[in-house]
Amino acid sequence: MRTGTESGLAFAVALAVALFATGAEPVRDVELANGEKLKAIVIPASQCPVIVQSEDVCLEVPLEKIRRIDGNPHVADALRSERPPLLRNETFDELHADGNVVMRSGFERRNASSGTVHEIDWGIAPHEIPLLAHWRVFDELGNELAVRVEDREGGAKHAYAKLVRPILPGETIRFTTEILFPDRVTRTDDGFRYRNVGDYPEDRLVTKMVKLPEGAEVVRVSPEPVQQFVADGAPYVVWRRYYAAGEETPLEVVFRPSGP
Repeated sequence: MRTGTESGLAFAVALAVALFATGAEPVRDVELANGEKLKAIVIPASQCPVIVQSEDVCLEVPLEKIRRIDGNPHVADALRSERPPLLRNETFDELHADGNVVMRSGFERRNASSGTVHEIDWGIAPHEIPLLAHWRVFDELGNELAVRVEDREGGAKHAYAKLVRPILPGETIRFTTEILFPDRVTRTDDGFRYRNVGDYPEDRLVTKMVKLPEGAEVVRVSPEPVQQFVADGAPYVVWRRYYAAGEETPLEVVFRPSGP
């Protein structure tokens, strides 16, 4: 696992992941400025360095720290794409002793237009539709937003949230969704399991932090997390990876609760 600054090459973030993304992104030959060579997918991300994800590492690399892509030294040209900016998604999943899970997910929206933005929208995956009754959305000031859902072709749905505080031109505002997942923790032969498979409606760079019940013992984690720690008696597990739209790559933790 590599983090921070390594071999004189400063990364914004360098966090390990277990697998390649399984979406449509091609595996490319990447040479970094420090001479390191990787076979990896390469994703231009919004407001940021470039996402470089191989079999065992996920990096956010400044453009000038990439020497070549597929032998091309003109990295910006090699990355030129019509794809929309990559959505960053930070989630905090809190596991409760009753088997319920509260998932809080943070995301940002930037107003690149010359007018004010009064509404934001995002896609809803089919597996998320039954959860809409347990879905709440807040702006960064704590205002709960009114959400409406509209149907799309093929049975898909799209959510729209009316803003209490509009986004001014050039501003970036952070939002939080909160979803209650009933009975999401299941019993296994050696404890209790929490599993999240991904399956997002659009491409995302996901950082997922899971908080287990206080006093719980971690039995196993898959794939290897970027970080594990204990705070105030509660174990935490953190993963980070790029997901292509619809990709299902399970993140799983098995644990034993404290007490009988």
